[in-house]
Amino acid sequence: RAAAAAAAADADAAPAYLPKARPTVGELQEGELVDAVVREAGADYVWLFVGPYVTARAFCLELGDDPALAAAPADHFKTGDAVRARVLAADAATARVDLSLRLTPAHTAGAAAAASGLAHALPAEGSIVLGRVSKVWPVVGANVQLSAALHGRVHLTEIEDGWAEAPTASLRLGAIVRAAVSHVDPATGQVDLTLRPSAVAAAMVDAKPPPPRVAGAGALRRGELVCGYVKRVDGPVGAFVTLARGVDALVPLAHLSDDFLPTAEGVLAPGALVRARVLSVEPLSGRISLTLRPSLMVEGAELPEHGARRAAGGKGGESAAEALAKLEEGAVVAGVVRRVEKFGVFVQLDNAPVAGLAHLSELSSQYVGEPAKLFRVGERVKAIVLAVDAGKQRLSLSLRAELLAAADEAGAEDPAAGGEEEEEDSGAEGEMVAKRSRDVRRAIADEVMGGSDEDEDEKDDDEDDDEGEGDGDSDSKGEEKEDDEEEDVEMAEPAGRTSAAGALAGGFEWDDFAAAKPAPGAGGGGADEAAAKEGGKEEDRERRARRDAKRVTAKEQEAELEARERALAEGTAAPVSAEDFERLLAGAPDSAYVWVKLMAFHLSLADVERARAVGERALKSINYRKLEEKKNVWIALLNLEKAHGTADTLAAAFRRSCADQNAKHMYLQMAAVHERAADAEAVVKTFEAVCKQFKASKKVWLAKMEWQMRSAEPAAAKATLERALQSLPRRKHVPTIVKFAQLEYRLGSVERARTVFDGVMAHHPKRLDLWGIYLDMETRKGAGTLPADVRRLFERASSLKLSSKKMKYVFKRWLDWELANGDATTMAHVKAKAHEYVQLKAGGEVDAAATADEEGNDDDDDDEN
Repeated sequence: RAAAAAAAADADAAPAYLPKARPTVGELQEGELVDAVVREAGADYVWLFVGPYVTARAFCLELGDDPALAAAPADHFKTGDAVRARVLAADAATARVDLSLRLTPAHTAGAAAAASGLAHALPAEGSIVLGRVSKVWPVVGANVQLSAALHGRVHLTEIEDGWAEAPTASLRLGAIVRAAVSHVDPATGQVDLTLRPSAVAAAMVDAKPPPPRVAGAGALRRGELVCGYVKRVDGPVGAFVTLARGVDALVPLAHLSDDFLPTAEGVLAPGALVRARVLSVEPLSGRISLTLRPSLMVEGAELPEHGARRAAGGKGGESAAEALAKLEEGAVVAGVVRRVEKFGVFVQLDNAPVAGLAHLSELSSQYVGEPAKLFRVGERVKAIVLAVDAGKQRLSLSLRAELLAAADEAGAEDPAAGGEEEEEDSGAEGEMVAKRSRDVRRAIADEVMGGSDEDEDEKDDDEDDDEGEGDGDSDSKGEEKEDDEEEDVEMAEPAGRTSAAGALAGGFEWDDFAAAKPAPGAGGGGADEAAAKEGGKEEDRERRARRDAKRVTAKEQEAELEARERALAEGTAAPVSAEDFERLLAGAPDSAYVWVKLMAFHLSLADVERARAVGERALKSINYRKLEEKKNVWIALLNLEKAHGTADTLAAAFRRSCADQNAKHMYLQMAAVHERAADAEAVVKTFEAVCKQFKASKKVWLAKMEWQMRSAEPAAAKATLERALQSLPRRKHVPTIVKFAQLEYRLGSVERARTVFDGVMAHHPKRLDLWGIYLDMETRKGAGTLPADVRRLFERASSLKLSSKKMKYVFKRWLDWELANGDATTMAHVKAKAHEYVQLKAGGEVDAAATADEEGNDDDDDDEN
């Protein structure tokens, strides 16, 4: 009996090749080895039975170390195959079990990474991994999928051992590749890989990996030749070149070519391979400057003394800070127009690695709407230094002609002719020019228009002209007498000085005593005296002419200033300074338009922090009841953070805006901000979030569909419509479908739109509002619908059994359309159809049928609602 029982037990026992049965998923432990049977093999996963009640999966990259297994799992695993596997994860809550057919665990990032919770998923540096190419960017590199939830990135320089023209051309989506792990960041879970054959071969045999392309800025030497790929091109700045993972360099605009280039746009394409020479390296900051100028690429070419910025023309290799320290307010400088913007002109100074900005208000005494009409890139100009900020390395310039004329007049005399008095006079004139340049309107009021100041100005002019006069202490009374009576000033010669000290460089004598006391060695005579007096009168006339011209200019500037202030007070002039905006805000503190304009003004001056501060100030100043005005300021702040901020600052501003405003509206505005920035990935994420949070809102679904239609993705828009109909209440289905059809008319296919409308009208034939929309779409200008098709649509609408009021609308609209697009015959046909309807109505047939149909239609609408 015992033998028979044992035999029966053996017969009932499972065969040896079947896995041991597990009652629940909870009994499986991570790292445990189990027996499994293949249920099905797909492109991404192999599904396995672990006992009769547990189904597990193995990702294609976990099937083994052979790339062929991951490339085609169905070719190597058949249903019923028995395999040995290792448990990666078992979640009893979701009944999900992940297995790996690699029985030996792979090396991970180590115990130091365990705190991040990612150590079990991160490979160790120097290890070999299998991956599948998931994305390829010709300018950046590629993404490689390492597991179901982990991706690694491959830098553009880590694809080939050499320098290929298009390294990503050898990669295709979905390809299985073998890569070496070059760097792992446990804190963020970022894995950097290399596909270079030399690095992969070294990692497979545990050999020393090949040296990196460029270890860092400290590994480069001045004059060294390097290769890299163009990362991006910035028109006014130059080109950014990536030399290795995490090592980028700048090729300044001046070093892209030996010829003058107004902009870097179009010179180099992103992703292009370049060979350059190192101009300068700053190991502490990691800044690297390169040159592509052919004249500096030849063997033995002498590089500029310092970096690329200093090589732009500084004397003796001086830095920008040193050059700025030498500049003084009121100095006249020369340079070349480097860039022309709406807010001003950038001027590159000669013989200095410094560029200054001449603001829009400093281009001319008249208002300048378009600076490009006055200045062009490459044009040589003279400018006056208004302000120097050595700390921020900023230089403010003025190109106003009257200020340059005043400066030229001040420095027109021979500097070698005068002594200390000349230096004092020219210094006073320079200070006055600088003051007038720093604040033009104040200068016009204080330096030119004041009565006493005008006399002092005339005094300075006279003293400049009399720079060779012997007595420097002549009083203002003498000069007033000279101006009013047009006579020479008679002054006593100071003791201990000879009359020769009062002589001008040309030999002319100012005082009447010169003839009686000739200078030693100088000849005298009646002819010389007459010539001297005649020359003095001529000099007086020239001086008076200059003074009169200055008075006329001052009056013109005063009139311009008054007109400008009057226009600002009346609100008819556009503000051109921060003070103008502040005056406007004092009268309209709740106007978002003025606040946003002030933000744009600061951004035009590259002052992002001040623009951000203005936005925050606006949110505090605008009345809390003015929700729409505050909303406009929030939108401006979101645009600012998107363009000039970081992802964290943008996210923080968005969260605050949602708390202050309608969250749904702000989500849609955020999507619009991302769309304007051409960030499609961010737009998708934003719409996914808003559709999930407000899935019962027709507006968010339609906004997503409209964006997809604008992006030429009609299939995705149709899928979104189907998903929307599953989430929206039934009463919103018809309006949503009709709106989608209108989007098809405007942004997609007219035929698809007609198909959608025909389907709607088949279910709701009595809805005159829907017929009106259908007719609007077909008869609108630019629809391209043939007149015959429009007439058929009107025929369909007029054949319905509607009430008299609705039929009157149909016939009237049809007749109006025929009046504009048809002829007498078609108009007669419409009238005949209307007459026929009236005849039928007279018999009572129409109203009864229409009433019954409309009651039935109302019942349908009630059911729909």
